[in-house]
Amino acid sequence: AATLAGAQLTAAAFLWVGAYSAIVHTRRGLGAHLTLIGVTLAVSLGAAQVPSPVHTWAFLMALVCAVSIVLRGVIAEFRTLATHDALTGVLTRGAFLEAADRAVRAAARTARPLSVVVLDLDDFKAVNDTRGHAAGDAVLAGTVDAWGRAI
Repeated sequence: AATLAGAQLTAAAFLWVGAYSAIVHTRRGLGAHLTLIGVTLAVSLGAAQVPSPVHTWAFLMALVCAVSIVLRGVIAEFRTLATHDALTGVLTRGAFLEAADRAVRAAARTARPLSVVVLDLDDFKAVNDTRGHAAGDAVLAGTVDAWGRAI
């Protein structure tokens, strides 16, 4: 970007790169992209000879980093909501099946043993029917908590 307009367009594009990286990449990947954005933006602002390049760079980097970090946090929260049961905190059925598939493939690849525990609470419906859903929720949460501590 050899002109002021080019530097402005580059800065806007970097905001999108940071947002994309926050959604797709790991924390380390996001950090690497933000570093590359910082270096490339500094070069771009220097080439365009913008007024107050250091202040402009600091402002734009603060903006890109803040948007990327906040977006990463929101995405992480949505992923947790989509993959974990709100009451017990355990994986949802779909997330469990994906994790189990990864674990089976990893065990086959490394030739390591794999154990799976499946629980069935006999007559659980009777707890809900006779004592109410709050009691059923307490049984589920208590069971998950006890097994989690035991494992």
